Amino acid sequence: SGTTGKPKGALIQHGALLSSALAHGPAMMMDSNTRSLQFAASTFDVSITEILTCLVLGGCVCIPSEDSRLNAIEEAITQLQANWALLTPTFVKFIDPAKVPSLCTLVTGGEAMTQAVIDSWSHINLINCYGPAETSVVSHVHRGMRKGKNPLNIGHQVGVHCWVVDRYNHDRLMAVGATGELLIEGHTLAREYYKEPEKTSEAFIVDPAWTRNQPRQNGHRRMYQTGDMVR
Repeated sequence: SGTTGKPKGALIQHGALLSSALAHGPAMMMDSNTRSLQFAASTFDVSITEILTCLVLGGCVCIPSEDSRLNAIEEAITQLQANWALLTPTFVKFIDPAKVPSLCTLVTGGEAMTQAVIDSWSHINLINCYGPAETSVVSHVHRGMRKGKNPLNIGHQVGVHCWVVDRYNHDRLMAVGATGELLIEGHTLAREYYKEPEKTSEAFIVDPAWTRNQPRQNGHRRMYQTGDMVR
């Protein structure tokens, strides 16, 4: 975890990963017919979706050579007959849609989708996704990105519950439509940052004050503070 600063090791348990995969995989149009392009480095959490989510759902993982991955990705996609890929909008702009006829579903994540991506790729299944590593890779999915849609819309939550709170006071729940910090709750949350208990306690909170007036099951309610502002 950590696109800036010193990376942290998010320890994700088997149950959390499986819960996430069974939710976000189908939402991103993965199934037993999927041929997933394995493009991301193993140090990037997206590789978990490319490999493990695909295999959990019975799909095939297409692994290009390192040279092809870096210098000839269009040829690799076609040669491997990959029909599903998860890439950043920045990288997608270097791919010519006409040169990858096998690609049926393109998911973008890791950074904000752009209007240019929508303009170039809306003829296939174009999906925007969002999710911190601490939530087992993907927590939100927006299918059917088309011209006229807001490229910044991250869509609906998958396999989790979401709350919007005051960024300066997590005990204050924001009104519907108001801007605030996104909290994520559910079985997909990481257990901890490996050997970093202080950072774990800072990022994962338990039982904010507003939960006291809500029904609860099985004890405490644990949530991850994303640091991202939404409405």
